[in-house]
Amino acid sequence: MFGKSEVITPKEDNSKPKFGKDVKPHLGRSVCIRFYLYKSESTKVPSKEEISTFTKNGITACFSELPHVINGMQKTYNRMVYIFGNNTSCTPYEQRVEWIDISIKNHALPSYILESDIKENKYVFQLDEKNLSPSLIYIYLTTIRVMSEEPGFVENMLALIKNYHMSYYLAWMFASKISHNNSNHNLLPVARNSGIVDDINKIKGLNLRYALGLKAYLSDPYRFDKRSVYSGERNNIFRILEESLSKYKIKKPTYDGYDNKDACSVSSTYLLSDTVEKLMNANNSQEVNSIIRIIKQDS
Repeated sequence: MFGKSEVITPKEDNSKPKFGKDVKPHLGRSVCIRFYLYKSESTKVPSKEEISTFTKNGITACFSELPHVINGMQKTYNRMVYIFGNNTSCTPYEQRVEWIDISIKNHALPSYILESDIKENKYVFQLDEKNLSPSLIYIYLTTIRVMSEEPGFVENMLALIKNYHMSYYLAWMFASKISHNNSNHNLLPVARNSGIVDDINKIKGLNLRYALGLKAYLSDPYRFDKRSVYSGERNNIFRILEESLSKYKIKKPTYDGYDNKDACSVSSTYLLSDTVEKLMNANNSQEVNSIIRIIKQDS
């Protein structure tokens, strides 16, 4: 009616698949890093008495000192045991078993990790593993760490993979956006907006490049990082995952027309489309770039 303002509520588009309440924002937990370095031929968890004789980390907030401590020390340290702090709110045991299993299948963890004490949260890593690089050990450690620091992230990852049939790599990117609280402790430069509870069906700017980079790297880590874990160099994970996109011949962000929009940037509900599923299942650069062109048109 003339002279009155009418509030028009847009109709909800129920034709597109959406995420349910099994995927939701989460806050992180406390940070407490404890790891010990030692020499052994076993991959089994050492006893409490043995651990007391090992070299303990000094920084308890992160793994940043690890490259320096083991630099050139392959004759002194070939094992590392990572032990959770007294965190009663970490990922439940059943979910830890499920998470470790699915991470091994997607090459984010080595198969020998199953010899660790999952119930007691004590995880042994072979530093002398063939072709182990600074970036790969960081991926291993981060995949374990999220069970302590980001249990909501793990819960969302499992829901996205099981209930929405999302690929591990795509789920990592999306779960990071809604429930990972520290991008500095993540594999991808993605984290939840602090203090904001997002409607997860209305999130924009989700970059598929991150998921593709993680997939490419984990398919052949040595191709993208030939450094030794004993080199003393930092993980440089963000740069290396960006460079791994060369597998698909994807260049740095290409922008679409006048809106300066990355062609690989999509909304949350678009992640459930057949097009994105095909993208994550593509195995060569021709397929990947052909599907990216479709995504560019859709967006």
